[in-house]
Amino acid sequence: GLIEVVLVAWVVRQLRTLQRYINDSSYVRIGSWWIISLTLITPVLLIGITAFNIYTELTTPYEGYPASGLILLGGGVAAAVIVVGFIFQSIRGTERREVA
Repeated sequence: GLIEVVLVAWVVRQLRTLQRYINDSSYVRIGSWWIISLTLITPVLLIGITAFNIYTELTTPYEGYPASGLILLGGGVAAAVIVVGFIFQSIRGTERREVA
């Protein structure tokens, strides 16, 4: 969520366009508070929550397991899934199948 809100609010910088689209296509109207929330409040809160969770996990590991095992099996599996996803995306099939 943190990466997504930072990308949308700070990298893409199309919040005004997105706001106009939402206001035109929805019954709910959003104002300037929405942009302030996405650019300032939400990232600060998510950074705080993430930092607290990382600190808690490193100081009191889950169920008494060693932190190294949790990092390897938790973070390692998450990283492996991302790498495998990129590998599968880059593999292109050489056969063409025609739909009858």
